Amino acid sequence: MSKFNTSINQSLALNCENVDAFKLTSKMELIASVLTSFIEDRFYRCKRDTLNNLRDLILKINDPIFTAKLALYARINANMRSTSHVLAGYLARLEFKPDSEWTIKKKYFFEQIIQRPDDMSEILAFYDSIQSKDKIEVSIPNGLKKGFRKAFNKFNDYQLAKYQMREKQWKLVDIVNIIKPIPQANNSNSLEKLIKNELLVEGTWETNLSKGLQNTTTEEEKTEKKQQIWEDLIINNKLGYMVLLRNLRNILSVVSDSVLKKALDLLENPDSIKNSKLLPYRFYAAYKEIKKMNLPSASKVLESISNAADIALENTPQLEGRSLIVVDASGSMTDSPSIKSDMNMIEIASIFAASFYKKNIDSHLMIFSDDAEYLILNRKDTLLSLVDQIISKTEPKGTQFSSIFDKASETYERIIILSDMQGMDGIDRVQKALNNYQERSKSEPKIFSIDMSCYGTVQLKDRITYISGWSDKLLNLIGELEKNPQALIKEIESVQL
Repeated sequence: MSKFNTSINQSLALNCENVDAFKLTSKMELIASVLTSFIEDRFYRCKRDTLNNLRDLILKINDPIFTAKLALYARINANMRSTSHVLAGYLARLEFKPDSEWTIKKKYFFEQIIQRPDDMSEILAFYDSIQSKDKIEVSIPNGLKKGFRKAFNKFNDYQLAKYQMREKQWKLVDIVNIIKPIPQANNSNSLEKLIKNELLVEGTWETNLSKGLQNTTTEEEKTEKKQQIWEDLIINNKLGYMVLLRNLRNILSVVSDSVLKKALDLLENPDSIKNSKLLPYRFYAAYKEIKKMNLPSASKVLESISNAADIALENTPQLEGRSLIVVDASGSMTDSPSIKSDMNMIEIASIFAASFYKKNIDSHLMIFSDDAEYLILNRKDTLLSLVDQIISKTEPKGTQFSSIFDKASETYERIIILSDMQGMDGIDRVQKALNNYQERSKSEPKIFSIDMSCYGTVQLKDRITYISGWSDKLLNLIGELEKNPQALIKEIESVQL
């Protein structure tokens, strides 16, 4: 979830385009980095540099309690797994100033950060990777051991069987042997079988599919078996919402029309959509995949995904006053947040822009790169159709933030900029363009700078509300920030350890 707002440091720095910019405070940069990164190579920064930067920021802030709260916030509220694992690994490995509160609460943090059994393996694998090279074996801190030991109490037989990580560096059985959790009524049987290598995974859609295909030999038999398995999973409602959305292509290829209808009914269920907590771009990713299929029935699926996205849109805020929402369509925004994603940052920014535009009738759309231009679109179109239209108008080039204010021709209550914040025109040129706009429009709009990548710098500082991330609650924060500029940082600090 995109989170926080506070004053921006006055210090200057060169951004990734080697142009003068304003440097974020260490705390702001840490939060933004955590909420915008999957710890993978990015347009301007490699994975290793990202990890080193996170480590340096944690040490510079030297506040393990705040870092722990941020990790919990990222994992539980924002559903950012990788960065929460990295913070947990660094909290276990790095040395901080003497802090009795952190010493006491350390084990509670390591218990809370574990939401699934494989969180333990990811944290330990990262912790292992940052150990001193002369260490032959990993020495696991007692606080981490105690926290993980208590975390095992959360999981039942099914969860332990599902997340055994048999092919991973850190297997669940290895963790059990090191941590030595105390068996509980809900998992004692599984722990015993796990140690004996007798724990079988039952009941998941993956195991059902894998087992069902074991004895098939011809493509015809495989297709028939796939149809039987997928139809059973759908009819008996055994698929989670995310699994259903991500496997629509496979489902569409094999199931009957009647079962497909049931799958699409499940997809459009308002309660399921709300409980799924999916990031908005997930719907567009599924939409893109189905559009590639050359099947007549694909149109039904596209319509259903589009309906589901519009239902999810219901929580988007409606704000008073006229708004301008601006999408950065420059070359660096063609970067993807993850190597596993076929979505780029322009597409993700377009989803947020379309969401806000569709729900706020007194709002305008703009895209910019070397220059800026208004987009005039029909709000009655579906959300995903609007996204397609925005993307079709983009032509990735340079990044001139000043063009936004040069082109703006109306009076606005707020201007919302979705960007990686790496401009080519320098802070003086941007500030001059903003001053000129304010003079001719006779207004002083609130400006929300939504950083989608976090490279540590921004192009404006005066009256700017800085936000980072791209979760489903991103736009909702704008209304909260207008009421209380400190709402987001306080929300992170209110996390209980």
